[in-house]
Amino acid sequence: MMGPDGGKGIEDREAQGICPRMITEIFDSIAKSDPTLEFVVKVSFIEIYMEKIRDLLNPKLDNLKIREDKVKGIWVEGQTEQYVANETEVMNLMKLGSQNRAIAETKMNQESSRSHSLFIVTISQRNTKTETTKIGRLYLVDLAGSEKVAKTGASGTTLDEAKQINKSLSALGNVINALTDGKSMHIPYRDSKLTRVLQESLGGNSRTTLIINCSPSSFNEGETLSTLRFGMRAKSIKNKPKVNQELSVAELKILLARANEEIAKLSRENQDLVVENATLKGEPTPKRDIQVIPIEERFAANKQSDTIGLLNYFFFFVFCQLFKS
Repeated sequence: MMGPDGGKGIEDREAQGICPRMITEIFDSIAKSDPTLEFVVKVSFIEIYMEKIRDLLNPKLDNLKIREDKVKGIWVEGQTEQYVANETEVMNLMKLGSQNRAIAETKMNQESSRSHSLFIVTISQRNTKTETTKIGRLYLVDLAGSEKVAKTGASGTTLDEAKQINKSLSALGNVINALTDGKSMHIPYRDSKLTRVLQESLGGNSRTTLIINCSPSSFNEGETLSTLRFGMRAKSIKNKPKVNQELSVAELKILLARANEEIAKLSRENQDLVVENATLKGEPTPKRDIQVIPIEERFAANKQSDTIGLLNYFFFFVFCQLFKS
């Protein structure tokens, strides 16, 4: 994901991995965007190690909790969120996080990842002309590969890590099966920290791309086939992303002004039709009396009339009670 040697040569344009290439694309798009758009970018880097979430930008923060909110969605509480201004700052944070990631040597890999990592990019876009704001998140996930202990020779802590990796990947497979079989009433997102964090990416409001790595060697035939089957199942998931938009007060005022302009325009057109109709019938031309009441005044008038109605009802009720007594 980062490039060769765990991302040590992350600045090498030819050899760098998908993550740094995506960051380059993001800042290139920002540079080419409309001048009326303002952007705020912040990043987080975490790993799921032995079913515990650890902050790779601040390794002292471990065993972080997953929270869910109607506005923020699913998020990791307490993770470091670093604001960045350019591509170089992001690359430095990537290198820092990669150095803190849990790795170990096995018979199959000199620097085998012992955890799943998530590099999260949050982008806020504000239109200074319309005051509209949009927020999006990009999850760049590097999954640790499933392991056969007989081939890796794992033992001790490395063996425990392999068990947790395989367990979380099995949970991910179960979630994908439940999403694609068309029969499951329950999706087991909570069976693993990995599936819980990726809940919105797997079956929620998002667009998801999965890249699988396969070995061409016959020695790894079993792993290659299972990985391909995993990819085919994941490909069957159909997400339907939509824009979650919440209008601010400024945006609502702009929409209100546009609505008032549209009402005034339609009123003028209506008056023109009335005059034209009278002319065709040979009747006296009516006076143009266009009086457009803004929407907010209509609401205020309706609210006032409702209040008066409630007061009249209240006084009538009191009068009836007095009359009874």
